[in-house]
Amino acid sequence: DISHLNQAIKHQQAQKKKLRKRPTKGKQKNRTELEEALKRYTIYDKEELEFAKYGQDGLDWVFFMKDVLQVEHIPKPNSSECKRRNKIWELFRSEVVYLVDHILILKNVFQGSLLFLISDENTFENIEPRKVFANLDEICSVSTAFCRELYKGLKETTTREIFGPTEVIVRLLENFDTKISPAYQTYCMNYDSVLLNTSRKMKNTLTSVHFLK
Repeated sequence: DISHLNQAIKHQQAQKKKLRKRPTKGKQKNRTELEEALKRYTIYDKEELEFAKYGQDGLDWVFFMKDVLQVEHIPKPNSSECKRRNKIWELFRSEVVYLVDHILILKNVFQGSLLFLISDENTFENIEPRKVFANLDEICSVSTAFCRELYKGLKETTTREIFGPTEVIVRLLENFDTKISPAYQTYCMNYDSVLLNTSRKMKNTLTSVHFLK
């Protein structure tokens, strides 16, 4: 049972393409101008992610079970079951952290600020956001849906004695290859060409290098 779960988790991790952070070359120009413009940009939370709090450090499946069931005590399982629950919790938490602390930062802070500079500040008018961030919106959408499905699957099956039935987790992971992995593959395959073309277009503008950094 646990070996089946391990195989499913390892396969999911192997398929997932991490958004890669690359250094950008260039000389910084007119930093103050860009900083002043960005001070006028406000980040709005467009949606509340009901599962986001579970990405906090120090929380575990015991906290999750108590929180979902609204109880003070959870029976302690045997050693083998503890290990299985730890693996499932780490899978769920890592997906939540990656979405909240990485993908949404890229979307709301970096992509959002570029859209603001283009539409409100008349800066980088020759840049197409889609060519800079590729299918970031798609990645955000599928990753949010995946986290929400994991959360729902865990929440609906949790009892005082049960956390994350293996068959439920394996079934949810089967969707990863068809719904999520292709989105990451598209982003990663386009990353180098997107960065190169964007850098060429922006290299002569006063604020481009600082923004890319």
